[in-house]
Amino acid sequence: MRKLFLYFLPLLIITCSKPSIPEPEAAVLLAPDNLDSCTTAFSVNSTQSQVSFRWSTALHTDQYTLVVRNIDTNQEVKESTPVTTLNQVLEKGFAYQWWVVSSSEQSLTEVRSGSWQFYLEGSVSGQHLPFATRLINPSDDEILTTGSVEFSWEGNDLDGGVLRYSLFLGTSIENLTAVAEKISTSSHVETLDEGVYFWKVTTFDSDENSASSVTYRLQVTD
Repeated sequence: MRKLFLYFLPLLIITCSKPSIPEPEAAVLLAPDNLDSCTTAFSVNSTQSQVSFRWSTALHTDQYTLVVRNIDTNQEVKESTPVTTLNQVLEKGFAYQWWVVSSSEQSLTEVRSGSWQFYLEGSVSGQHLPFATRLINPSDDEILTTGSVEFSWEGNDLDGGVLRYSLFLGTSIENLTAVAEKISTSSHVETLDEGVYFWKVTTFDSDENSASSVTYRLQVTD
């Protein structure tokens, strides 16, 4: 009888285990296109346009949160919806960054999509602000060994003019110092000691308009 009980015990444990809850997946952005001038936006008045945002259906997702950030002012607009399209009225003449966060009623996990940028036509001066700088290397939270670290990034501007970049680096996210100012190349090498560092890059166009990247973190060890 004891042997029979031990035989069925693993089966009982397997049968009573809770089924895993699938986490929501990331949506794929569809429109407006990345680095687009957004000429299809509907003009509401002289200062605002309505932009239609679209993304793909994400598995195991009940709700999407659209986030649109004004690159110049850093102000964000957030709105949630159960569908895969949403309209937003935005100020003309600015560059924007946007992404979508997937969430589920069955899971505490939220998953963010990739982020795209666009410029909303309508600047009074007829000039475009540069897009936010895209950081390439090192990746966020990357761990490196002490010595020379090459920082690289990418900048874009619809005006097609000459872009310059300033690299900011520091051991505190609130206190970054420019270690390379208004250079024409999209990379820079710094020798770093052991520690935790934060970095970002600001892009400048020929008219001194500027846009900054997000801030990345890196760790340097012996």
